[in-house]
Amino acid sequence: MVSRRDVLKTGIGVSAAGLVGLSGCTDALGGGGNGNNSSGGGGGGTIRAATVFNQDHIQAQILERGVNNFIENAEGDYSLNLLAGSIGGEEDQMEAAASGSIDVHSTSYGGLANRYASGYGFLSAPFVAQGWEHLQAMEAEYVEGEDGLNSVLTEEGNQRVVRAAYRGVRHTTSNKPVTSPEDLEGVPMRMPEIDSWIGPWNAIGVDVTPVQADELYSALQTGVVEASEGPIGQFVDFSLYEVQSHFSKTGHMTQAYPQVVSTQFWDSLSDGDKETFNTAIDDAVSWGYETIQSEFEELEQMVQEEHDTTIVPAEEVDQQAFQEAAAPKIRQLFEENWNASYDDVQSLA
Repeated sequence: MVSRRDVLKTGIGVSAAGLVGLSGCTDALGGGGNGNNSSGGGGGGTIRAATVFNQDHIQAQILERGVNNFIENAEGDYSLNLLAGSIGGEEDQMEAAASGSIDVHSTSYGGLANRYASGYGFLSAPFVAQGWEHLQAMEAEYVEGEDGLNSVLTEEGNQRVVRAAYRGVRHTTSNKPVTSPEDLEGVPMRMPEIDSWIGPWNAIGVDVTPVQADELYSALQTGVVEASEGPIGQFVDFSLYEVQSHFSKTGHMTQAYPQVVSTQFWDSLSDGDKETFNTAIDDAVSWGYETIQSEFEELEQMVQEEHDTTIVPAEEVDQQAFQEAAAPKIRQLFEENWNASYDDVQSLA
């Protein structure tokens, strides 16, 4: 019998099963692969929605739920073709949306910024958003606002963000409690090869060591690195509880996962269906937030009870000290790379 915790382990984290290659892309696109939007202007059709994750992953469920919410309430007669893990990576999905080969997809702000609008990279950087409500305020100002990310995406990529789903908060794993920057001084810590992540952690005093995700477990096991960072889902998916004893809630990065529509699909909707679509995605995002919060709590309880992991709560971590230590580098990134000012962004918190 499959337990709820087994489902949580496979459905929440960055499961390798959800990151499928590009093989089979043309077949997966089916009749819509010629670049013509099957939804058309006739007020109906098949909505092709893509995600890099497998169908059981929470982000795939949010996308599916949102589109089905729309189908149930739309003026037009629509159906859903969910392409879960079959289009390729985020880059492939963005290309497919730009050409009109898919209608809806979920992706990361980092992916969108890297491809179309590097000036909005702060939406996916650590030590910027002070929590989910702050990140939502940033989105209202810098994604949906005048001259925001959506204006660039529409012009350059033939797509736009409708709303972003909650993906969780990144924390720190190690073999000791981490409550202040001093606890990580000189510690070799795994980091993805993203400049806007590496710089701030270097400023904190960490010995940043780039390691590919599929090598993370072995790097921790052999001592190549002694700490890592990520959400609790990653901690469970990669079985890091076997090689790390502590999960400290540094809360250094709140992550979102945008729900994106192709301009071709969006323009085919009536005004009423556009409003219905926005509401449908909003409802799915709200459901996703509550579901992820609850399931992350269960994962934390599970690793404590079954794997003797020590969870260092946020109340015992000086998160402000981390923020202040990273701030000079974050300010530099705003001044040199990003289309906003650090102070303006923080004023939204």
